[in-house]
This record gives sequence, C-alpha cells and structure tokens, in this order.
Amino acid sequence: MSVKTFLYLCRLGIKNTWRNKIYTVASVITMTACIFLFGIFYLIVLNVNTAIHHTEKEVAVVVFFDDTAEAGRVDEIGEMIRNRPEVTGTVYTSSEDAWNQFKDTYFEDKNLLEGVFEDDNPLEHSNNYQVYLKDVESQESFLPYVRGLYGVRKAVSSADAVKAVMKVKNSMTTITYGSAAAIILISVLLIYNTVGVGIAAQHEKIRVMFLMGARDGFIRIPYIVEGLVMGILGMVLPLALLYLVYRWGIHFAVTQLHVFGGGIRLLPLASVFPKVAHACAAVGLLSGCIGSALAMVRLNRQKYEKH
Repeated sequence: MSVKTFLYLCRLGIKNTWRNKIYTVASVITMTACIFLFGIFYLIVLNVNTAIHHTEKEVAVVVFFDDTAEAGRVDEIGEMIRNRPEVTGTVYTSSEDAWNQFKDTYFEDKNLLEGVFEDDNPLEHSNNYQVYLKDVESQESFLPYVRGLYGVRKAVSSADAVKAVMKVKNSMTTITYGSAAAIILISVLLIYNTVGVGIAAQHEKIRVMFLMGARDGFIRIPYIVEGLVMGILGMVLPLALLYLVYRWGIHFAVTQLHVFGGGIRLLPLASVFPKVAHACAAVGLLSGCIGSALAMVRLNRQKYEKH
C-alpha cells in the first residue's frame, strides 16, 4: 500500500467520525467524563502516595544496646547499620540526651526535679540509634538483621503505623488499577458501538467492496482510524480540563477556601501533570485500539457474508 493510499484511508476514517457525529460526540463526551474522573482520582493518588512516602521516611526503627556493650561496639553497630542499602539515615541518642529530652517533654518546671534524682540518670542504659529506612516494607528484612547483631538488646518499630501505611498503599493501588480497568471497559464499549454503527450503516457498500476484491486493509484502516480519533479526543479534552482544574481550582481552594492546611503540600503542577498525561494517554489510546479491534470482528462477519 502506497503512502498516498494510506493517507487517503486515514482521511476517510476521520470523515467517518463526522458522518456519525451524533454517536461520536456522545462517545467522546462520555469518555471525556470518565477519563476526567480517572485523572482527578489519579491526581489524588499521586499526592496521597507522596504524603505516604514522606510518612514512611519518618517511621524509625529504634535500636537499643546491651548494658555491657562498649562504646566501640556501639559505633561499630552504627557503621554496620549505615552500610545497609535500605537505610537512609541514623540518629544517635546518648543516655544523657534521652534523659534531657524526657525532662524537657514531661517536666517543664525544672524546680520539680530538684533533690529528686540529683546526678542519677534513670535512662542510663537507653542510648539508641533511630534508623530511618527507604520505606516501611524494608523493616521486614531489616529488623531480623539488626536484632541478630551482637550487642543489640532490642529493636522496636511502630507496628501500628507500619500496618496503617501498608494498608493505605495497598488500597490506593487496588483502587487505581480497578478504576483504570473500569474506564477502559466503558470506553472500549462506546468506541466499539460507535464504529459498529458506521459499519452497519455501510453494510452493502462494504459487501460490494469485498466482492470486487478490495483488500482487508483498504476497508479496515478507516474504521481503525475512526476508533483512534475518538480515543485521542477522549484523552485530550479531559487533559485540558485537568490542567485548568489543578492549576486554578486547587489554587482557589487553598487561598480562598483554605481547604488544605496543617502543613499539607500538594505536588507542583510541573511534576505531577506529565504523569497524569501519560496515564490518561494510555487509557485513551488503549481504549481506541481495543474498541477498533473488536469492531473488526463485526467487519469480518460482513466479509464472509459474500459467500
């Protein structure tokens, strides 16, 4: 097939969308609404995942040492911990620092402690390392390792916080994939039905072309292009809306309605929009391809009707 013929068939496919403009517009509007909702949810997921990632970095494993562990062994353990690939940072707290922090937290009036402990330190053996990991999943491999080191009395982590973070992450992943699958299914059905209407409307014309020996590609390409055009339109329109909503709507919600507070920070548009664009493009193009491919099944039935 020559380039000229291919371009002609592509133009014919674009004309088909206009011939079936009522069905095309209805399909594109529905796809736009679906992909727009998917984009909104995906934006929420990206921001929530970022917040979770920051939370993961703040969940520390606290490593305590045996009473008999010498300073050299404590330093050695600290070096071994820092060499682990999942460790992002450590903070050492001596027994004196632990006692001072305790007093600052629970005894604002220092006069209450006069004559009580004198020079004694109730937290004498509470020197520890706070170990920060890349993510909470890393605790599964790190905790057994550090608990097995000679000189380590115990290693504790916030189990409830870890479980909560893992539950939110798993839920977000499930909902994201589930919503994407549902939207693709709806879009595929819309495109399939719209292209199918065009095939049914030109039933006799297609049958005659097959009888005259027209090649499959000559008949198929316009309908494939028609499905892709609807997929692209259903992708571009919601992306434009998402851009405006995230840029202006969120700014209005923050500055005028004070929706977000308490230190919550949304991802900047420049970093989050490319990810949303890729996701919406994948949904739109995949829907167009699958919808057109399914419509070809109907076209095949008409091909064999000539016999």
